[in-house]
Amino acid sequence: MKKNFYKILASTTACLLLVYADRATAQDQTINGNLNIGAGYHNAIGYGPRIYFLGNSDDFFISHYNSGGNQSEFRFSIGDDFQAEDKFAIGVTYAVDNQWYDRMVVQGDGNVGIGTSLPQSKLQVNGGAIVVGTNSVVTNADGHISIGSITEDSNPTQADWVPNSTLLLNAKDYSTVAFHDSGSRVDFIRAGNGTIQLGYDGGWGSANIGLPNGIWNAQGNVGIGTLVPKEKLSVNGNIRAKEIKVEATNWPDYVFEEGYNIGTLKGLESYIKANKHLPGIPSAKEIEANGLELGEMVKMQQKKIEELTLHLIEKDKLLSIEKEMNKKQQAQIDSVIKELANMKKIRNKF
Repeated sequence: MKKNFYKILASTTACLLLVYADRATAQDQTINGNLNIGAGYHNAIGYGPRIYFLGNSDDFFISHYNSGGNQSEFRFSIGDDFQAEDKFAIGVTYAVDNQWYDRMVVQGDGNVGIGTSLPQSKLQVNGGAIVVGTNSVVTNADGHISIGSITEDSNPTQADWVPNSTLLLNAKDYSTVAFHDSGSRVDFIRAGNGTIQLGYDGGWGSANIGLPNGIWNAQGNVGIGTLVPKEKLSVNGNIRAKEIKVEATNWPDYVFEEGYNIGTLKGLESYIKANKHLPGIPSAKEIEANGLELGEMVKMQQKKIEELTLHLIEKDKLLSIEKEMNKKQQAQIDSVIKELANMKKIRNKF
C-alpha cells in the first residue's frame, strides 16, 4: 500500500512536470479517454476521464466524475470494497528510521482517523482539537449537542430548534452552558464579569437557583436570590433545614467563674430604660441595617441567660432567707397573740 502511494506521488509529479515542460514549448496536450500508469487490470468504476495507477494490489485511480448536469466531482479511489484494510493515508517518512507514519487515514468503511492508523469511529482524533467558528459544532437530532453560537444572540433560550435533552456551549459575551429539557425550560450556567450564574427560563440577567437570581462571584461568595453576595453564602429568601450547625469560640461559660461581675438588676433596669434593649445585644436598628449574625447572637443570648440564671440564684437565696425570717417572725407573733389571749382570760376572772 505504501509503495503504491509513493508510486502515485512520483507518477503524478512526473506527469505534471511533463505537462509543464510541454506547455513551455508546444501547445497544451489533451488526453481523450483514460490514462493508465503501470501494468495490470483496472476496474471501470464510475464515469468520466480517469488516471489509473496499476500494480500488484488493489487499483488506485483519480477521476473526474460528472454526477449529472454541471455537477462535477473530483474522486480518489483506493481499493474495491468497504473493509477497513483499504484506506487513503496521508503521512510522513521519518528520516531517522526511514519508516512511514500515518498522520491521517480514511478507511474503506468510512472511518476517519487523525493521529491514529485504525480509527474505530466515523471520526477519531488522537490528540487535542481546536474548533473555531460561529456554529463550531452543531449536531442533528441524534447528536443532541451544539457548541458555539447558534444565533447572533448568545442567549441560549433562543435555541428553540434544539431537540430535547441537549447541551449548549456558547463562548460569546456570557460563556453559556445550557441544559435544554422539553418545553421552554432551560437550566444554564453563565459566566460573565467574573461570576457564574445558574438558573432556568431566565434569559438575560435572570439566572437563578430555584429563586429569581443566583450567582458565584470571583471572591468565592455564593448568592441565591441576589447578584451581590457579601458573604460566602447570601440568601435573599427563606431557608428550611432540619439542622444547622454553627461553630463558635469563647463560649460564655466564663460567666460562672469566681469574681465575674454580673451587675445589679437595678443597673440593668436603668440601662433598659435608657437604651430600650439589653446590654451587649444589638438594637433593632442595628439588626435591620447589618443583619443578625446567628452564631454571635446565640453566644450573646447564652451569656444573658447565664447572667440571669445567677441573678435568679441570688434572688432565690434572698427569698429563702426572707422566708426563714418570716417563719420566725410568724412564730413570735403567734406567741404574742397566745400570751395576750391568756392575759385576757385572767383579767376576765376578776
